[in-house]
Amino acid sequence: MQRILLIEDDKSIRTVIALQLRIRGHQVEVAEDGEEGIELFTRFVNFDLVITDIRMPRKDGNGVAKYIRSSERVETRILAMTAYNNEVQTDLFDFIIIKPFRIEDLIRVVDSLETGHSGKITKVPDANRRGTIETYSVFEKS
Repeated sequence: MQRILLIEDDKSIRTVIALQLRIRGHQVEVAEDGEEGIELFTRFVNFDLVITDIRMPRKDGNGVAKYIRSSERVETRILAMTAYNNEVQTDLFDFIIIKPFRIEDLIRVVDSLETGHSGKITKVPDANRRGTIETYSVFEKS
């Protein structure tokens, strides 16, 4: 079980992810923007993982990650979720997952971070499906 801070401005995404993480036994605190996320990170100690969207009002996910990396808890794992891969300051994050993603893929990443892995999930076309449906592969961060 991990103690997770989830920062996501889209209420429906935030609700689904928090529910799925809680079902799997994780303790989850939620914030709807980067400023609120930083407040929670500062107020509560010992988050094992911070999951943050990148493009959000008030403070974006890069700003959240910069704050964490300059704090006393610099080793906290940070996972970025984004549809805008080119906006991610990759050196700040342990893992990046590209939207849209399946909840199963996010859970797999959370589990891998619990065991110490890092990397990025990239979109890979699935030859068995048509259109824009995609599957994902994981590789280690260099």
